[in-house]
Amino acid sequence: LEVFLARDVEPEPERGGAARVEAAGGLAGQRLDTVGDDHLVARRVQLPGDDVAQTLRGSGNEGDLRHGLLRSALTFYEEFLKERADDDSLRLELAQTHLKVAQIRFDLGQKKDGTDALRDALRRFQELLADSPRDLEARIGEAACLDKLVQFTDAIARWETLRAEHPDDERILQAAAKTYNRHGVVLNLNSKPREALAAHEQ
Repeated sequence: LEVFLARDVEPEPERGGAARVEAAGGLAGQRLDTVGDDHLVARRVQLPGDDVAQTLRGSGNEGDLRHGLLRSALTFYEEFLKERADDDSLRLELAQTHLKVAQIRFDLGQKKDGTDALRDALRRFQELLADSPRDLEARIGEAACLDKLVQFTDAIARWETLRAEHPDDERILQAAAKTYNRHGVVLNLNSKPREALAAHEQ
């Protein structure tokens, strides 16, 4: 799925058990990574059954299949959020799910709703970190949100701290590299080639 950059995000206003999220089965047990190139918080989702998938494939339009999968995932995640919104034992999973919803909405072209969901996810991760500052998954989630909100300086600072603490964690290394790459793309689009090159070289 496509990576969304600065132009896909609404302007940021000035500042003043995980297994319970999973659903069984679905399209031969495949997983839909709603981030595309970021698999930090991917979970199994309930996808359309084989008959629906076959119908979509038969239409000769892969875009229909992709759109259908995204819609199915969005429905599943939003139902989960409604059902478990007040479950304090699932605070991390709820934050991760809000991030997934944001990513799907961006892929569906719903930029404002996607940005709102991202900010909600960021708030939830930061609330978790206020109570448990060393929670690795919450720290990863926070950095991912900052990246997607194009707050690259803050995102990179989080990734660098995580890299120093977990130098062999492939998730963190890959995510940090992608943040640097996106930062470089945005800098280049803003006619800052030297800064863009430095970001890419990271």
